[in-house]
This record gives sequence, C-alpha cells and structure tokens, in this order.
Amino acid sequence: MPNNSRFGSVAFRFAVLALVASLVPWTGLRADPDPGPDGTGIAGVVRSPDGAGITGAEVVAVAGSAGGSRRVVSGEHGVYHLAGLAAGEYTIEVWLAGSKRLVQGPFSIGSGETRLQDFELRLDVEGDTLEVAAETNRDQVMGTELREAGARDVAEALTVLPGVWKLRKGGIANDVVLRGYQGENLNVLIDGVRVQGACPNNMDPGVFHVDLAEVDRVEVSRGPFDVKNVGSLGGVVNVVTKAPQKGFQGEVTASGGSFGYFNPMGTVSYGGDKVSALAGASYRSSDPYKDGDGAAFTEVADYKPSTTDTAAFRVTAGWAGLYLSPTEKNHFRFAYSGQQADHVLYPYLLMDGVYDNTDRFQAGYERISAGAGMKALRIQGYYTHVAHWMTDELRNSSNMAPRPYGMGTYAQTSASGGRVEAEWTALTLGMEITRRQWNAKTMMAGMMYMPQYSIPDVTATTVGLYGLYDQPLFQGLALKAGARIDRFRSVADARLASTSLYYAFHDTRNTANDYNGASGNLRLLWTPTPALEVAAGVGSTLRGPDPQEFYIALKRMGADWVGNPDLNPARNTGLNLDVAYRRDGYSLRATVYRDSVHDFITVYDQVRLHMVPGVMSPVAKSYANVDAVLYGGELSATAVLGQRFFLSADAAAVRGTKDPRRDLGMASENLSEIPPFTGRVAGRYDDGKYFAELEGVFSAAQDEVDGDLQETPTPGWGICNLRLGAKWKGLSLTVAANNLFDRYYAEYLSYQRDPYRSGVRIPEPGRNLTLTLGWRF
Repeated sequence: MPNNSRFGSVAFRFAVLALVASLVPWTGLRADPDPGPDGTGIAGVVRSPDGAGITGAEVVAVAGSAGGSRRVVSGEHGVYHLAGLAAGEYTIEVWLAGSKRLVQGPFSIGSGETRLQDFELRLDVEGDTLEVAAETNRDQVMGTELREAGARDVAEALTVLPGVWKLRKGGIANDVVLRGYQGENLNVLIDGVRVQGACPNNMDPGVFHVDLAEVDRVEVSRGPFDVKNVGSLGGVVNVVTKAPQKGFQGEVTASGGSFGYFNPMGTVSYGGDKVSALAGASYRSSDPYKDGDGAAFTEVADYKPSTTDTAAFRVTAGWAGLYLSPTEKNHFRFAYSGQQADHVLYPYLLMDGVYDNTDRFQAGYERISAGAGMKALRIQGYYTHVAHWMTDELRNSSNMAPRPYGMGTYAQTSASGGRVEAEWTALTLGMEITRRQWNAKTMMAGMMYMPQYSIPDVTATTVGLYGLYDQPLFQGLALKAGARIDRFRSVADARLASTSLYYAFHDTRNTANDYNGASGNLRLLWTPTPALEVAAGVGSTLRGPDPQEFYIALKRMGADWVGNPDLNPARNTGLNLDVAYRRDGYSLRATVYRDSVHDFITVYDQVRLHMVPGVMSPVAKSYANVDAVLYGGELSATAVLGQRFFLSADAAAVRGTKDPRRDLGMASENLSEIPPFTGRVAGRYDDGKYFAELEGVFSAAQDEVDGDLQETPTPGWGICNLRLGAKWKGLSLTVAANNLFDRYYAEYLSYQRDPYRSGVRIPEPGRNLTLTLGWRF
C-alpha cells in the first residue's frame, strides 16, 4: 500500500508545476528553436464550430510568391504555431481525417509579425450533420488521441480531460465521472441516442456499449446547460462515431500489450456524391491485469483460486452505416451496431458478466434550406436493446450453492425515441420523445432461487419541447439561451412489483409516477479582444428518478434493497464562469462553477416502518432526496514551443456537500463518491511524422468522505506515462507505456457504495505497455 505522506503534498507540488508551465511559454516563445530571419509566424487555435479545440489537425502554410510550405500539427486544445516564416502572403490549409479540408487566405504577414489566426473545422461529412450535444463549456477528444493513450475503453481514455474521472470496476467497462456526477446524473449518448445498461447496479454503463474503434471523437459538455436532451443534470458525454470520407478508404489496426491484451479492428468506407457507406469490426480480450505489487485483480476480490488465469473480458463488435444524398439538400443516414461481451469480470461488484449483448439502430434525415427561412430540418429516430446475464459462479460465495451460482440476475432494457428539430438563423426549436423499458429478475440460493423481479418491467416515457436562441447583441458580445419543458411518466408492472417491500419501508404501494418539469439557461459570451474570451452562464435542469430508484425491490440476507416510489425529481441550478486566453501559441483556460442540487438522490439505510409477512430485514438500502452543493474548477494551459514542442498542464477539483437529514440517519455533510484534486503535466514533441510524450498524473488524497455509507479515505498518488509514435505513408506505430515506474495505487472511485459493493478497493494496473500498428489506405 502507498504511504499517504509520500503524496500528501501533491496539490502543492502540482500547483508549482502548473505555475512553471504557465510561465515557461512567455520566455520560451521568444527563444524559438528554429526562428526565421525576423521571427515572423502564424499562431492560433483550430476549433470545431461550437468552439472546442481540435487536437491533431494538420496546419500547412503555403507561400505565395516564394513557393514552398511549412507544416505543423495542432496540439492540446487545438493550439498551433507556425514560426520562422518569411514575410509575405500565405494560404493556410487545415485538415483532419474525417473532416472537410479548409483552405483560407491569402494572408499577408509583415516582417516580425506573429499573426493570430483561428480556424473553424467541420468534423463531419455531407449528410451527417445531426447535432444533439450541448453547446456550452465543451471539450472534445479525438478518436486518434483516445486510442493513442493505450486505454481499454472510452471512459478510461477520457480522463485526459480536466474535470473527468473514471470509476474502475475491472479490466473494462469503466464509468465516466464528470465534476462528481455519474450514472443517471449524466447523459451518456452515442451519436446523440441513448444506450442504457441493463444491470441494476450499473455494471454495464452506456459508454461501455461503444467500441473504441468506432469512435471519431467524444464531446463532453459540463453543467446544467443542455436543453436538447432530457435529464442532463451534470452534463453530457456524446460519443460521435466514424462517418464515410470521400472516395474509398479504410483502416486496419492491431493492438497488443501487457496482461494478454489483444485488439484487432478494422473499418472500410466509401464516400460518393449520392451514396456513402461504412462498415467495421473489432475484437478485444485480456487477462486480469496485475497491480504495481504484481497481484492480479482476481487476487484482491473474492474469486475462486481456479479463476486466477481466466480471461478478464472478451468483446466482439461490428457496425455499419449507409448514407444517402439524393439531392444536395436531402441527406439520409441509417446505422447499426452490435456488441457481444462475455466473461467480463467485475471485482468491484459481487457478480460478473456472463454475457452482455447490445444492438443499436438509428436513422436520420436532414433537409437543408427547408423553406420559410429555415436553415435545416432534422429528424432522428433510434432503438437500442441490451440483454445481460450476470452471476457469482466465479466467486467463493457460490461454493456451497446447489446451482453453479449462488446469485444471478437476468436483465434486459431497451431505449427508443427520436427528435424533430428545425433551425433558423438565431432560433432552433425541437421535440424529443424517449421511452425506456427495463426489467430484471434475480435468483439467490438463500431464497431457494425463487425469482424476484428486482426491476418489475418498468416503462419510463418522456415527451419534451425545447428551444435555443443564439444572437449577437453587438460586436464582441453574444447571447445564448435555451428552454425546455417535459412531461414524465414512469410505470411498473403491478403484478411483478414487490409492493409489500415498498409498504414495509416507505408506507406506500405506488407503482406509477407522473410529473412535469421545466429547464432553461442563459449565457453570455464576451470577446473583448481576439485573444480573450469570457463566458458566463446560469442554468437549471431537471432529472427524474430512474426506474431503479423508484421501484427496485430485492429481499436479501441482512439488508433488503428497496426503491422509493415517493422520490422527487432532482433539480440542478448552476453558475459557470469560463475564461480563455491565448497569445502566440499559448493558451490558458480557467473555469469555476457552483451547482446547487435540490432533491439530489442518494443511497441511505431505511428502517422498516411496518411489519409485513415475508419481510424479515429490519433495514433496507434505499434512496432519498437531499439538498446538495457541488463546486469547483478546472484549469488548463498549453504552450507551443517553436513548431514541434507542446507543453501542457491541467488540474481539476470538486467539492460535494449535502444537508444532513438526521430524521433518516444521515449525519455526514460530505457527498459520497466525490473525486479528489487531480492534475496532469505533459511535454510532447510532434512533427506530424514522429511524436513522443512524457506525462505525469497526480492525485491528492481524498479524506472528505461520507461516513454514512462507510466510505474511507484514499491516499494520494502519482504516476508517469510515456507515449511514442511514428507515421510513414499510410502506416503508423504507437507505443504507450503507462504507470512507467510500476506504482501500486488505487483511485478514490475504486469501490462501490452500497448496495452490492464487493467491499474491496480495486487497484489500478501496474506498469503496462500497449503497441498499436495501423494501416490507413
């Protein structure tokens, strides 16, 4: 186990490193390692249309009269710097795989001048412009960057962003944590559609059901500012999958590494004027990883000795899309993705996934210039289904069971719905309809395998109307506003619901809930100079209880697990201030926020209120509303030193508190599962052909824990990662060495709150290497 005092001052150390990182560029830019005759150059940021920086874009300056060109690659947050140019006229070309090539200029650059020039790059192809993610305080990570990190899934790779953490369950299927929000408090979308896990304990989060090989980019929007998608209490994570590019193209990649990791994958596409298509497949498998002390994660949980050498996961996925553009104004999209996961180990929980199968269907239509002044009309529909069987047959808890397992749950869920959206110059209006059906059946040896409908075939439906307004007030100042109104209905099958448990612990037999809700936001974007942007906003968003929080019911030895049919929706009213500054290849961004969440939904111990035949437990794990506050900030800085060297640093902190409810036995003021202060410092060399990056990641200790849920403090830690890569024509080679010094450590989000937690901390992997060889044609 690590010594807490060793990293106890990590917050101070990182603050010093961040300060050094922010000071270096001011001197480093003056000492350009490859200066031109007069220090002339071009610097700026490559952005997507909604302002998020794009990493890895090629920026080429083509000289007018002198001829020749200079080329760089945009670094973190999209910052680029073309230094050492001669005075004259230049045309700039900006390009990224999956985008439309942007050509601008000519620009005239005077002697000794460093011109600030930003570029807006569209990250899609014609006929694939359905936009459903939130539009404020947004970051994105490109798929190439995700795969470069050697991560096993999307959630693990997203931790490169400040304010994003992961919840570790095992070798795969990590969950995203954004500013302390997770699970149902976040909207996790794939191409703007909902994919929700079937496990009642969030074993298979939505982001698990997309393969890294499918991903073009991931968009992360923070705070209660999304009105396009119902229930975005803490933010939105939208995974955007690949789309066809012009002509015939393809990519074949094979990854392998420590702990038996193996991941071949491939994608092929054709993009034409009228018809485009794409198809791909992937396979991922691995043994249980070992921690920094050399122990497999099966050794720290309650696994049978015979499972020490078993697989940690096996996942097969395939996907295909068809894009039709019969005219320049009409575009159609049809897509399918399927994933089959089996033998997925979850030492974080009491059971493992025997299988977890997912199907995703979606269709979209866009009409450009639809008449009546309308810029675009968009229609989108989807259906997703997840079937999941989980047991404890690999655990010691099943040793004396009459069946191979002592506990098993079969669960399935489907999500369907769609939206219609019309866009004018300053106004967007839309309607969203969502429907989720969820049922789960649990069998336990202690209950003679009598089926218990833990999720009693619940149907949850939402109909919402929304509007967005975006209008410049005057030069340098823009107003953005959004509003939404929803009608919610959630109904459980009364024939399956264990209403006796609801009555015993909550004095109700209710199996249906209806409520209405409104959301809205107001934001101001001020750009006093080309180098400075200030964004301030206030938003309020509603999130209704999910079927588990309302209606789950399960009799267990010691303590039952019971939903609360009388829960209120949670409402987050948040303030956000974001300041971004850039100057000649230097970028600094700082964000502070405060969220006041009324009726936040948390787990607690509910004592039995009524004696009911068959209900023996005096206490049950259940859900209650509390008032909570989450506040914190993120800081990121990036510098381009010369043309090929990038220095970056970021940090994030969040604090979560709640009002104690002593009437329910909640005395702690700390909100549960709030991640600690974390930071990162990285230096990177990248000339477009070769790159090398050295990264340090740090976490402070977390001792602000929720004693009501038996949380205990977690020591701080620090690790070092190294990444190397090379490109030659269509070939690429990447090596990722994570936890380079083989440290033993466990993150704070490494064990599950009640119920169904295994009670042990899951350590992070020890030193591990991933080698990826790719061919793009």
